[in-house]
Amino acid sequence: MSNMLMMSEQFKLGEKFFDDEQNEFELIFNDNKKVVLCCEESLEKSMVKKTAYFFEMITNETIYPVYLHNAYIEELTPKQKEKLAKRKPYIQILEKLVEDEGIKATTLKTYKRLTSMVEEEFGIYDHPSKSYIAEWWKLYIDRDCTLEDTIPQDKEASTRFNEPTEALISRFLQKVWLKSKSSNVSAAFSLYEDKAIELRKTNPAIKKASIKAFKKRLGKLTELELILSSGSRAKIAQTFRTLCKKIVTTGALERVEMDGLSLNLALIDEKTGTVSGNITLYIAIDCHTRYPVSVTFELGEKESTDSVVHLTKNMFINMCDELNASGLPMLLVVDNGPGFKSFIMKKLAERLRIDYINTPSNMPWKKPFIESFNNTIRQEFFEGLVYTDKKNNDFIGLPGYLGKRTSQKSRQTTDKTIKKAAALTIENFRELLTDWLIHYVNQPHKSLNGKTPQQAWDKACEDEPPVQYNYEKNTHVFHIHETKRIIEERGVIDLDCQKFTSPKDTKELKRLYNEIKLCAPDSDAKVTVKYDKEDARSITVIGRPKGMLTPIVIEVPHREYGDFPQPISFAELKADRVIVPRRALFKVSLDPIKQITKPQKSGKKIPDAKKNIGKYPSADDRINANNQSLYPKDKLTKEFTTKMKKASKADLAKLNGQGELWDGEF
Repeated sequence: MSNMLMMSEQFKLGEKFFDDEQNEFELIFNDNKKVVLCCEESLEKSMVKKTAYFFEMITNETIYPVYLHNAYIEELTPKQKEKLAKRKPYIQILEKLVEDEGIKATTLKTYKRLTSMVEEEFGIYDHPSKSYIAEWWKLYIDRDCTLEDTIPQDKEASTRFNEPTEALISRFLQKVWLKSKSSNVSAAFSLYEDKAIELRKTNPAIKKASIKAFKKRLGKLTELELILSSGSRAKIAQTFRTLCKKIVTTGALERVEMDGLSLNLALIDEKTGTVSGNITLYIAIDCHTRYPVSVTFELGEKESTDSVVHLTKNMFINMCDELNASGLPMLLVVDNGPGFKSFIMKKLAERLRIDYINTPSNMPWKKPFIESFNNTIRQEFFEGLVYTDKKNNDFIGLPGYLGKRTSQKSRQTTDKTIKKAAALTIENFRELLTDWLIHYVNQPHKSLNGKTPQQAWDKACEDEPPVQYNYEKNTHVFHIHETKRIIEERGVIDLDCQKFTSPKDTKELKRLYNEIKLCAPDSDAKVTVKYDKEDARSITVIGRPKGMLTPIVIEVPHREYGDFPQPISFAELKADRVIVPRRALFKVSLDPIKQITKPQKSGKKIPDAKKNIGKYPSADDRINANNQSLYPKDKLTKEFTTKMKKASKADLAKLNGQGELWDGEF
């Protein structure tokens, strides 16, 4: 009981408190049993609580004293500073009058004397009304004579919190806003509230925002949707810059946005001279420093999962000495393109322990940083590059780039016209793009208060270094493609004409083969193989011998390139592979014996039709000739036919008995 009394004596009668709704309460009664809080705005909101529960509310920050409420404000805005400067002369002189002379502060006589003294001392002649000065004085007294605490927060300004609180609400709003199209703010706030209470246990500095502040922050993330759908290039660019300011980040790689940019540009292969298809440029940008942490491009290929995985992998590898930003991001924000929404990318993000968010389709304002950078690289590199040819003629725009189709009046481009316009080799383009990126990161940026992205990156790394990811020790994480293969008896796996086997000192693959064959001697040692198309230095083999619940997982190196210092793709190994020709055929000169055999006949030989037509023009002649060829011994004529009909049986019997041929007469 004595402890409760001591706790209750910490707060004096008349002390001010605020709740989550920013309602103001005054402590009008306080003992060891109960506390009475009066709300000046609405008596219905006044509270009578048990003293123990009252202190529990303060501990849980359901309600907090005025000095904690004022601690949220870190710095006054320009508008607040202006208000402070306006009040300061009147409050200073009025305070002297009250202390020195003991006069009442809010009377008309005091007001007239105060204004004349302000005119004489400060040269101010445009005075606020008596009621305004009376209100300022009341607030000044209520705030323990601290003039800064009397300045109200700007209505249009977001509630300002300490850094941990600001970081929590910003991250949470990003995820809620990006993942869902729902307008149920109450449900979103409940989720935020639970998260804040949970994190408060590990970080007491985190405060819980009110639902009013939460709604204001959430609303400002969507209010510019109509402008973005207007089609005005200048307005959209300005909108993206505005949205970037509203998404608050506190460190490098806290939020990274990625996107693919399809371009009307073809390149020439310097080795073969062939012209590629359209370029797709893939970009990942750090939102805190505006630094492009990974940039890759593909030739003649549509957006694919492999391309996005390649882009993600390059975030862990410095592009060059001048572009040294790399590390493991906390959050990846992407759109719903076919390469970004794949199951493989989500699984890869899970393996890397990165939060992965797909924004809804056709909503570029959900990822304003990458969209803003896309506009910049189009305007300054592809459309704004200035170059001089050999004849010292100046040109604007990247050679071969046919521009973006932004309206119906733009010229229609086809694959044929794009390839015909190709004027740069692949290596030329790579060098120009790298040089422009180096130029970009070393130029002052408006959103960085005049700092360059390189300076912002260096400062962020100095304050809180981003998590570095050792790619060489974690190549297995990127083994995302899967196939089935059979382990050979000698402990070797063949994948795309490449041989993989365990080192001689471990022979893990050979042991896996023996275990599989031991459990199933009559079956092949079939296993699952996972691999990365862009890095053939190793594969992951997963085998489950019959009867075993837990699979055996082995990382198996390439037989020849396992210790290669840099990634080498399966396509490169296949191209460099020496193709052994097939064994030559054995050739000799022979004069084989030809055996002469009579052709077997199944009937009378049929005369050739073409020959018959040539010899016998009419159809009747051909019929007669055909009959004679079929029956050469019987010369059939009209006379013979007539006599045969008239012949007697005796004559025919006599003819047959003699066995002689008929000579034409009987």
